[in-house]
Amino acid sequence: MATDQVLFEQKGRLGLITLNRPQALNALTPEMVAAMDDQLSAWETDANIAVVAIRGAGERAMCAGGDIRLIYDNGIEGLADSAAFYHLEYRLNRRIKVFPKPYVAFMTGATMGGGCGVSVNGRYRVGSETLKLAMPETAIGFAPDVGGSFFLSRMPRNIGLWAGVTASQLRVADAVLGHLVDYFIRAERFESVIEALAAADYSDEPDEAVCEILAMNASAPDAPALKEYVDEIDAAFDATTLEGAVAALEGGSDWAKQQAAVIKSHSPRAVKVAFALIKAGAQSTFEECLAREYRMSLAMVSHQDFHEGVRSKIVDKDNAPKWANASIADVSDAEVEAVFAPIGDKEWTPA
Repeated sequence: MATDQVLFEQKGRLGLITLNRPQALNALTPEMVAAMDDQLSAWETDANIAVVAIRGAGERAMCAGGDIRLIYDNGIEGLADSAAFYHLEYRLNRRIKVFPKPYVAFMTGATMGGGCGVSVNGRYRVGSETLKLAMPETAIGFAPDVGGSFFLSRMPRNIGLWAGVTASQLRVADAVLGHLVDYFIRAERFESVIEALAAADYSDEPDEAVCEILAMNASAPDAPALKEYVDEIDAAFDATTLEGAVAALEGGSDWAKQQAAVIKSHSPRAVKVAFALIKAGAQSTFEECLAREYRMSLAMVSHQDFHEGVRSKIVDKDNAPKWANASIADVSDAEVEAVFAPIGDKEWTPA
């Protein structure tokens, strides 16, 4: 699918993807997702392509996520269009996850939601000093998707569970600590690293060549700000329920109390769904995570909290959402379980 919203070029044996909507923080549209899926499918078997890299145009964002405003504008009446978008987006995420050649993501600025889907799921993740990485969905009445329940649940010491429920932003040092970034490389070096990848000899071991180039250009990040809170995060989110985690945070440090307040300010339904989703993801394959997230996505975008969250955060920007439930305690376990209920012939599949 031809579109100038995403650009593809061959440089040597490097296939380079540039997300090209800088004015919209490179947010993903259905046309971009379809074009990327088609191009990666072609590059999988193209002997002239040894390595693929992805970056975002401009300095503000690699990719701020899926075009949530478009899904909001579709409304309940456009649920079929939203379902088609999520189905294709998750297929692209899986293609990236299992891509048979080295896939290098250059992450700078806002890299969030769907932006993590096209970067964190790749084989090599490069972060710059301006990186702001997040799965911010609970703040708008949604829950982490695009494989988020897989990679968040595999972050060390419950950091991913905390990050997914609170929708917290991670700077590059914290992303390295959380194993979501492999190499810290300053943004000013991105272009020269891409040129080095384009000029490299991949006749022997492409992965070795890629790692050598990335390591030569990498620096040690500053000490992660999150490090001093890891013990509190780990202890609190070891709870079997979100209510238990919040209670533990409220009995902790001032920082922990702030985290509890953040959770309670987000959609009660969304934070409980996110907690359950990420917990389940720890015991699931990547494909199982995507299938569960797809059920969740259809249930959540048709619920009033999603529309209220997008309205308050993105449309009106009054930051005063009126959630359907007054508190976390008002959201029953049955309501959470219903979000993940089988949907028959509408289930997500990789094909």
